[in-house]
Amino acid sequence: MRTLVIIPCYNEASRLETQAFLDFSKEHRHIHFLFVNDGSSDNTAKVLDSLALAAPDAITAHHLERNQGKAEAVRQGFLRGFAMAPDVIGFLD
Repeated sequence: MRTLVIIPCYNEASRLETQAFLDFSKEHRHIHFLFVNDGSSDNTAKVLDSLALAAPDAITAHHLERNQGKAEAVRQGFLRGFAMAPDVIGFLD
């Protein structure tokens, strides 16, 4: 079973524990993270792109051009996520 977890992000560059996600991904290969950058004004986009490059089979970064709010970031994540055809989809905040 493949599980997709959507994580909305807004200005999370200094708080996001990137190594924890990379370590978790190595141990739980059936879980894929989709980080949705909600138009952050800090370095969140770069942090998420680095994560996606480090673990392309486990992590995807999706960027919204401008801040639209958490609900819209989650909705956009679900729309993108459905196209990835997971068995299970959810979000974490």
